[in-house]
Amino acid sequence: MRALRPWLLSLVALVLGVMLPGVSARAQAPAVDPVVAAASPAAGAEARGQAEEASSPSSISPGGIPALEQAWFTPSYGLPERAKQVRSAADRLGLENLDAAARAVLLGKLGADRREEAEAAVVLAPDLPGAHAALAEARWGEQDSAGAVAAALDALRRIPGHLEASLWTTATAGWFLYVALIAGGFGYIALRGMAALPLAARDLGDSFEPTMTTPARLALVGSAVLVPPALGEGPVGALAVLFLLGLLYGEAPDRRALVAAALFAFVALQPLAREVGRSLVALGSDPLAEATWSSERGFLDPVESERLAARGERDTLSLHAIARRSRRAGDLGAAEARFLALLEAEPANPVLLTDLGNLRYHQGRLDDATGLYQQATHQLQSPVIWFNLAQAHGRNIEVTQHENALNVAQDLDRALVGKLAERIGDADQGFVADLPIPTAAIRSRLRADPGSAFADQARRAWAPGWIGLYPGLAAGCFALLFLLAGHWRKRLACSQWCARCAAIAEGHAGVDAARDALCDDCRKAQSQRSQPRWQHDGDPAPRWPRALRMGFGALGTVLPGVGLTVSRPLSAWAGLTGAALAGSVWWYGTARIPDPLAMGAAAGWATLLLGGLGLGTYLLAVWRQTRGGR
Repeated sequence: MRALRPWLLSLVALVLGVMLPGVSARAQAPAVDPVVAAASPAAGAEARGQAEEASSPSSISPGGIPALEQAWFTPSYGLPERAKQVRSAADRLGLENLDAAARAVLLGKLGADRREEAEAAVVLAPDLPGAHAALAEARWGEQDSAGAVAAALDALRRIPGHLEASLWTTATAGWFLYVALIAGGFGYIALRGMAALPLAARDLGDSFEPTMTTPARLALVGSAVLVPPALGEGPVGALAVLFLLGLLYGEAPDRRALVAAALFAFVALQPLAREVGRSLVALGSDPLAEATWSSERGFLDPVESERLAARGERDTLSLHAIARRSRRAGDLGAAEARFLALLEAEPANPVLLTDLGNLRYHQGRLDDATGLYQQATHQLQSPVIWFNLAQAHGRNIEVTQHENALNVAQDLDRALVGKLAERIGDADQGFVADLPIPTAAIRSRLRADPGSAFADQARRAWAPGWIGLYPGLAAGCFALLFLLAGHWRKRLACSQWCARCAAIAEGHAGVDAARDALCDDCRKAQSQRSQPRWQHDGDPAPRWPRALRMGFGALGTVLPGVGLTVSRPLSAWAGLTGAALAGSVWWYGTARIPDPLAMGAAAGWATLLLGGLGLGTYLLAVWRQTRGGR
C-alpha cells in the first residue's frame, strides 16, 4: 500500500492539472529570459529548461548560503575555529569575502577578546578595511606596536579595492578638497584685492576729484566692488572686481598666483563639485548594482534577494551574479545557460570565460575547461586563470602542462598562488578560483548620476548669475579681466605700497610695482642716512606706519596672503589652501559622510592623513614666507 501512495498522489495532481489549469506547476512556467534565449544553440534544450525554472522570482538560488550557515553552526571550540570553518566553506563556493559575517563578528562581541574578534573578521573578509583596522586597534591595546602599524597599513591598502570603502573615501576626500580649493582660491583673491583697495581708492579719487577725502575714495571703490553682486552675480561677482584690482596692482608673481587661485577655485566649483556630488549619492543610487555587489560578498538580505529575483534576469551585471549563485548552489544547468547567454554578448570577457571554465571543471569536462582557460589567458594575464589552468591539466593527468601553467601563475603572483594552493586540500575534486566581477563595472553604475544636485547647490551659493551658470562665460570673464589689467597697467600710474612703512608711494605708468618703492618721507630718511649723522637730527619718517607694516607682516606669516605685500605669492595661496584643508578636516572629521560599515577606525586614519597633508602644506608656506624674497 505504501508503494502505491506516490502513484496515487501523482495521479491526483495530474487530474487537478487537467481540470483546473494553473494548479499544475508546469502550467505556470515562466517564459525564457530574453538574454538566456539568445544563448548559443550549444547550450542545449535541457540547460534551457533548467534556466526557465530557475528564472522564477520565487526560486532564485540561495547561492550557497545554507552551506555557509551550516559551517557557522557546526560545533567548534571557539570563534577562531568557527571562522576557519566558514572560510573553508566560502573557499569551496568561490567567495573571497564575507563582509556581512565579518561585520557581525565585530559588532556582535562574539569573541573572548577584541583581538580574537578582529582576527576572525580578517579571516572572513580579507579585503574589508574595517576588519584590519579593528585588528590594528587590538594589537595596539596589547602593546604590539609593530603589528598594529602593519595592520593599519593593510587597512589603508585595502581601501581602493573595496567598493564601499573606496566610494566613501572618494566622497570624503572630494568634499574636503572642494572646501579647501574654494576657501583657498577665493580667499586669496579676496585678500589680495582688499590689499589693493587703498591704492585703487587713491588713484581713482585723483582721477575724479583730488580733494576727495579718504572715506569717500574708499566708498567709491567699494561701490564698484558691490555692483556685480547687486546685478545678481553673487560673491563671485565681487571677487571678479577684487581679482582685477589684484592683477592691476600686483607684480608678475602676484598675478601668477591670482590666476592659479582663480583657476583652481573654478575647477572646484564646476567639475570637482559634480564629481563630489556623484560620489555622495553613489551608495543607494542603483539598488540592483548594490545587490550584485552584496551577492558577491556572500550574504544577501531579504530585500536584496527579492530585488535580484524580480529584476536581476533583465540586467547583465546582475545576471552574472545570479549565474554564480546558481553554480554555488549546485544548479549547474541553469548556471551554464546563463553563462552562455552572457558570453554570447561578450565572447572575449576573461571573467565569464573563467566562470564557464570553472563550471566545466566541476562538471568533469576537463578538455572544455582547459580550452576556456586558455582563451581567458589570451585576454588577461591573471595568476588566477593560470592557476585554474594548471588545476585542469593536473586533474587530467597532464603533468608537463600542469607544471608549465603553475610556473606562469607563480611568476605573476607567487604569494597569491600559495594562498590558492592551500585551499586544494579542503576540496573534494581539487580547487579552482573565480575572478571577481569587476568592481569598476559596479562602481560605474553607482556613479552614473551626474552629481548635478550638489553642483547646482554649490554654484548657487557662490555664483547664482550668468558667470556661474556657464563655465565658458566664467573663463572668458576672468580672461578678459586679465587682459584688461595688462592693458591698463601700461597706461596708468598705479600707486604702490612703500617698502618700509604703510604709506602709499607714487607709481609710474608702464612699470611693475617694485618691492623697493619708497614714499616721500622714507626716501628723505634714506637720503639723510647716507649723509654724516651730525647733518640731521633723527628720522623724519613717523614710526607708526612702519609698526603697522610689521604687524601686517607678522599676521601674514600666521595666515599667508594677509598683508600689504606678499613675499612668495604662490606659496601664500598654497598655504591658505592647506590651512583650509586642515581646518575642514578638523571641523567636520568623519561625521560629514557616514561610514558604510566598511572603514571602521581606518576612516579616522584616512582623514588624519588628509589633514596632515593640508597642515604640512600650510607649515611649508609659513616657513617660506618667513624666509622672504621672491
